Amino acid sequence: MNNIQLCEHDICTGCMACYNTCEKQAIEIIEDEEGFSYPKIDQIKCIQCKRCQKVCPVLNPKQKNDFSQYGYVCWNKNEDLVKHSSSGALFTSLAEEIINMGGYVVGAAFDNKFKVKHIIINNLNDLNRLRYSKYVQSDIALVYKDIKTYLTNNKHVLFTGTPCQVAGLRNFLVKDYDNLITCDFVCHGVPSPIIFANYKQWLEKQYKSSLVDFVFRDKKWSWMSFNIKATFQNGKIYYGTWFKDKYLRLFLGELISRKSCYSCKYCNMNRPSDITIADFWGVRFKRNEISNYKDTGLSLALINSKKGEILFEKSKKTLIYYKRSAKDIQLSQKSFNSPWQEPKNRNKFWKDYRALKFDELLQKYALAKHTPTTFKIRQIFGRGIISNILCKIFKYIA
Repeated sequence: MNNIQLCEHDICTGCMACYNTCEKQAIEIIEDEEGFSYPKIDQIKCIQCKRCQKVCPVLNPKQKNDFSQYGYVCWNKNEDLVKHSSSGALFTSLAEEIINMGGYVVGAAFDNKFKVKHIIINNLNDLNRLRYSKYVQSDIALVYKDIKTYLTNNKHVLFTGTPCQVAGLRNFLVKDYDNLITCDFVCHGVPSPIIFANYKQWLEKQYKSSLVDFVFRDKKWSWMSFNIKATFQNGKIYYGTWFKDKYLRLFLGELISRKSCYSCKYCNMNRPSDITIADFWGVRFKRNEISNYKDTGLSLALINSKKGEILFEKSKKTLIYYKRSAKDIQLSQKSFNSPWQEPKNRNKFWKDYRALKFDELLQKYALAKHTPTTFKIRQIFGRGIISNILCKIFKYIA
């Protein structure tokens, strides 16, 4: 018999649909030299059923949804929730609806060692663990199996994750469950867990204390000029701005993303989920809308299915919202149009990672490349001629 083969290394997203579907436990998860998890088949245990190949969303992509998409710019009426969320606290509104129905919410959270893992909750008090962006690829483990158990027991489930994780779950389940709602987010690429682990150790060394809390998108200064907030056991707090923090420089410089992210098949409007959420960068408010807005965070909601539409309608009572066309939504985010490009020095970075001390690596690759002013301009105006002209003007004034 021929050995069963999974998709190639450089296009594997790590969604773990194959790992969850194997009933013979013939798939193990191994970590490559960049710290990303990949499935590997034990050919001795394998019974050649090919279920792992059939559920792989890379090998078996879903057909395009024929739902007529539209969206919203929105934010939660509860200002405290918006303050303690990455964007406008839309996720909290959606999750609260599911939990209040007796359902379960699945999302990424830190464990006690600050590793990012997908967990399942059904309590409003636990929602805070799922709030805020986690700029690290999460460990799915066997969560898909648990979700299937809840669905077959007629429990409502809201699954949140990257587009490739949503696609992995849908392929694993095979059929569409009426009581499942999927929510993906506009993804910049998933960073390496091993780099974040090294960064955590580096911070603890700098502050001579253990990390007790960590937020990637704290709003100490503003929603757009977000910062990392790291709290240590000795009471000290580190605030790292997005344009100077070493980890964010590596992430936003595209150096530490998974290989498959540079050829991502979900960087378009063909979403695998019922609802897509994100920051609504560069929003244009109409005159009758602006009076309600405070610069604390905006959420983008793209409605991709009837189920997504129904959940958003139920959530409206906790939101301030204004409708937007699919075209307006598409123009707001680069990742709705194309993946982020792999930098030319990525291979050199990983070669240096294995050869240099982490301090030396950061000094070489993680220096600030943008001033706050030019970064804001590029967020609002993209990377066209107008953006370049404005950046030069503001750089000259500064």
